[in-house]
Amino acid sequence: MQKPEATLVAGYQAWQKKFNRQVKRGEKGIQIIAPAPYKEKQEIEKTDPETGEIVIGEDGQPETEVVERVITKFRVTTVFDVSQTTGEPIPEFEVSELEGDVLIYHDFMEALKMVAPVPVRFIEIDGEAKGFYQLVDKYIAVQPGMSEAQTMKTAVHETAHAVLHDRDQMEAEGIVKDQLTREVEAESVAYVVCNHFGLDTSEYSFSYIASWSSGKNMKELRASMDTIRKTSADMIGQIEEKLKELQIERPEQEVTAVEQTEELSAMQYAEQTINRLEQERTIFSNDQRNLIVNFAYKLDDREATEKLAENLSESILNGNRETVLKLIGEAEEQIDSLPDSMIGLSELHEAGFYSESMLPLTRERAVELHHEGVTVYGLTGAVGGQEQSQRIMNLELDILQHDGLFGVTKFEWENYRRSQETVMTPEEKALLQARHRQEEAEARNRKKERDARTHRLVQEGAILESIVPHIKEMDLDSLKRELMIRLRGM
Repeated sequence: MQKPEATLVAGYQAWQKKFNRQVKRGEKGIQIIAPAPYKEKQEIEKTDPETGEIVIGEDGQPETEVVERVITKFRVTTVFDVSQTTGEPIPEFEVSELEGDVLIYHDFMEALKMVAPVPVRFIEIDGEAKGFYQLVDKYIAVQPGMSEAQTMKTAVHETAHAVLHDRDQMEAEGIVKDQLTREVEAESVAYVVCNHFGLDTSEYSFSYIASWSSGKNMKELRASMDTIRKTSADMIGQIEEKLKELQIERPEQEVTAVEQTEELSAMQYAEQTINRLEQERTIFSNDQRNLIVNFAYKLDDREATEKLAENLSESILNGNRETVLKLIGEAEEQIDSLPDSMIGLSELHEAGFYSESMLPLTRERAVELHHEGVTVYGLTGAVGGQEQSQRIMNLELDILQHDGLFGVTKFEWENYRRSQETVMTPEEKALLQARHRQEEAEARNRKKERDARTHRLVQEGAILESIVPHIKEMDLDSLKRELMIRLRGM
């Protein structure tokens, strides 16, 4: 795992702009899958708000209207934990209820009811609970009147409880799980399943999971990962099958969940491919899964991503360790060949900039390369009807003032890489790395010494205040005089 002790994460700029905090120098980022929603206009048949029936025009044909839908896509992005930052204290966070409608809500809920092991009922629930799994009478209860997003997430959460945590089944199989484990597993399954079908629940789920997992150690959490992964994959497969059946029954439906899954981003496709390959058993390690998803994000190539995942799967199952290491090495080499580890081609394409000759840069990396004499471009994507454009950043000020992504041409980047390799021999690189490690060790030692001295001074001050209490109100000059007088009188 990248940073299992992480509790609260945000992007580099988000820490600066939203929380007035700064990522510490030298900290390594955590790569996660984050939502990247976009708006899409769709023409649909107009319905009467009171009757719910389709409105027929004077020509006898259904009237239509254009509505704007929010489509959720995902990308791999780099974040940092709060422990990797310094600055102002962060505010307290609460788990807010999910809001909004879901495009495939009705079909999804119908499919979920078909795959759930017990009946799903909408009943009024006393208190603040949004749903529960009734262990005795064997049914799932969901609070009515919630948003489509919250209802969908809650229904999946409780279905996961019914599948994984039925008391009779657990006793028969000799399985013992505390409430913390049960809640982490159920909400994690809900997050994975809902994300697969286009509903981002991260704002709710991450806070929920964090609140329940805080009392568990990493060994216990890891033990649940295979359960979460397999249950999520099984539930996704079953729901998709039922959605296909519903699609056959209603061929005239304009938008279906099946169609949505065919329009996945490279990263979503990577996750789907992993789930498909792991339907029956766990194949990939966490590092291998992260590699596949990161490969998809950095290169934005669905075909290459699928090939990598399938070749890795085949080699792992055949026990061909040499081939596995070779495939991993080749994938890492392709990822490392990009000029900026903090951004990938997916983000460049999502910003509306498509050019086979341009590689993406963050602002920080653009400044670094500019100082090295590399030609850096400010990029503007084809968004909102405007054409994509690129402009040379002649000054650092140009980079700082540009609102958008940055890029360097493949030709320019390769020339720079070759020049760096030419300038420095392998021996020199090794010496430089050794020097950096030594400098880091010396810096750590200096910090320890400063901390020890600070601690000593605090202790000395506390002792002095206990002997001469009134020095608390003195300025430093008065304190010095007081001590000199007392010492002379000894």
